[in-house]
Amino acid sequence: MSQIAQGLEHLALPIASLTPDPRNARRHSDRNLAAIVESLKRYGQRKPVVVQRQGMIVRAGNGTMVAAQALGWTHLAALIVDENDIDAQGFALADNRTAELAEWDYEELTNIIRDLHTAEVDVGGLGWADFELDPMLKAEWAPPATDESYLGPARSAGAVVSQQQIAPPVQTAQSGRAQDAPPPIVAEAAETITRWIGLTAEQAEALDAVKVSCAEDGCPEADGDAVAWLIEQAQ
Repeated sequence: MSQIAQGLEHLALPIASLTPDPRNARRHSDRNLAAIVESLKRYGQRKPVVVQRQGMIVRAGNGTMVAAQALGWTHLAALIVDENDIDAQGFALADNRTAELAEWDYEELTNIIRDLHTAEVDVGGLGWADFELDPMLKAEWAPPATDESYLGPARSAGAVVSQQQIAPPVQTAQSGRAQDAPPPIVAEAAETITRWIGLTAEQAEALDAVKVSCAEDGCPEADGDAVAWLIEQAQ
């Protein structure tokens, strides 16, 4: 169990004794699981998964458990909590949601990525794709400014693209009703593009049209594919 950080060994439990959360609302894409696998390989387990004693259900750390199994691990450090299903499910949602509401300080992120790269650390194993890392590693690239006036999940990249341009409802010519916003994966891909690449007003308008078409006709499912597809369609 050398993969478990010192100080957590006393919490080690056989993975076979743990049950995946049957109501886990957080999905783990192949890209996400691959990033967790790389993190566990490099750094080991440094925080315990959280387990509801009744049923030994993993309420926080389901992705970690799957990744550990993929690595052939037999044990994980687990914090066992005595609580009812309502509290356990509420905690699971809060644990995921509060984490995703945090935002990156892009200037500091860029500096750290460059420091690690200079130290010959494989930054590709930290969870960022090449199309996200490449701009940060270019000497002439400057991080996008952050619009501090908006506190939602899809801020603009400086003044280039407004929040309303990220995923606005649109009127369809056929029905005259408001069309639902594109699936979250497409909105996230659009946000990635605006943050890392930047868009002119004309490109932003083109990207909106692509998102509308995608919402009506179907979209790619993988994170990287969605970004690549949107970039290609918005050219």
